[in-house]
Amino acid sequence: MIKYTFAYKKLKVKNNIFLVIILSITTSFVSAQTLLNSRETATSNSVVQEKRGIHDQDETKEFNVLFEESFAEGKGSFTCFNTKGPLLWHDSRCKFMKVSGFMGGAKYEDEAWLISPNLDFSNNFEPVELYFQHAGQLNGAKNNDMTLWVSCDCNGEDFAKATWKQLKIPYYFVNNDKWIFVSSGTISLNEYRGKPNVRFAFRYNSTENACATWQIRNVKVVEVIE
Repeated sequence: MIKYTFAYKKLKVKNNIFLVIILSITTSFVSAQTLLNSRETATSNSVVQEKRGIHDQDETKEFNVLFEESFAEGKGSFTCFNTKGPLLWHDSRCKFMKVSGFMGGAKYEDEAWLISPNLDFSNNFEPVELYFQHAGQLNGAKNNDMTLWVSCDCNGEDFAKATWKQLKIPYYFVNNDKWIFVSSGTISLNEYRGKPNVRFAFRYNSTENACATWQIRNVKVVEVIE
């Protein structure tokens, strides 16, 4: 604004001052447009990042959805179970499941499980993949505090007595990007094809010294048609 006023006063002295005014205005406009575009790109990337958990599978492949739960209306057919501590997984008004060992200003030792219903893969022999989105705040060892497990002998009641095998979660959220949902990446369930009693579970751990917050939504199991 100051440059524009100054140039306007000089307009009567030299004709080419008008050109300087136009260039200044144009430059300012381009800078503002560049900033706007960068903001749109950042917003767009965030949206893509949030949606990756639903569409991580190669879109050139055909697939059948075997199971999905968004948690938009609550825990759905999942079961919440604790082996220690008072804090269970619970649904959020923001349409995801959430757990934290921090409550009322205190940290608690806690082990909370969010367990899927029984999945019957008896007739599934093509590649089977699991995806989900998660967000939160890290405060400890993520590979120990926020983990994924699978069982083939869980009867739906004695969860603690079942045999659970840990599965690797390829991608975790970054602490600097807390509360932004990111994709888990592709998690293979091929080992369990042809089996009639498969359950997977999200296990959360916290201690009195360190506790994180974990949020999960948009869980999907698909069979890829090859």
